[in-house]
Amino acid sequence: MKNTNELIGLLDSCQRSSGSHKASMPRFQQLVNQDVSTQFILNALNLALQVPKKEACVDRLLVFLTNACSQNGIFAENILSHVIGCMESSEKQVRMKAVQLAGDVLRVLPGDGDDLSDDLWESLEDILIRRLDDRNATVRANAVR
Repeated sequence: MKNTNELIGLLDSCQRSSGSHKASMPRFQQLVNQDVSTQFILNALNLALQVPKKEACVDRLLVFLTNACSQNGIFAENILSHVIGCMESSEKQVRMKAVQLAGDVLRVLPGDGDDLSDDLWESLEDILIRRLDDRNATVRANAVR
């Protein structure tokens, strides 16, 4: 429970200001290595992806999670595996933000994502190719990037 409250505090501060990202990252990485924290983060990500309009706090949270992925390959795999399912959503904002987050994570991975499993790469490739035919232009544009 204490770790969950601490994680809530870290995620809250990261939404309020990008200035807290660097200071929060070491403790966040420690908490991410605990299985219970990863599921909590994925639940928070689901909520962030559902915000219909562009919100600075959501953008800051997604940037923070992207930076966390650059430092932790296992966390990156968990995030990417999760957003693959989100890319199939019937809600256009969820698909758009999921495709955008996947692209951002892939760009920051060290070694061009060599540590990702082949199955994950194939799943990402399949879903991104399908998103190229999405009815929403923003989703298609993010899938190309």
